[in-house]
Amino acid sequence: MRRAGPGAGATVHVPPSLENRRARPDLDNVSDRPDPRPVPPEKPLPSDCCGGGCAVCVNDAYEDEREDYEARLAAWLQRHPEADPAG
Repeated sequence: MRRAGPGAGATVHVPPSLENRRARPDLDNVSDRPDPRPVPPEKPLPSDCCGGGCAVCVNDAYEDEREDYEARLAAWLQRHPEADPAG
């Protein structure tokens, strides 16, 4: 296969898997990347917090991670409507 642009005289190797995708429009929306369900963050143990009023407490970091997880899970559930929301 030849392409225009820099090195226009060069031949570009296109893997058969990509060439087949061009030849098969029914595969255009199929992703080769896995899309696993997001995993919730691990809740810190009570002993993980020193109680010293740290600028970034382990409990605050956990809450931030949990909110991020919930957003990623909501997006994942939209992509996988057949999945059980409860997990």
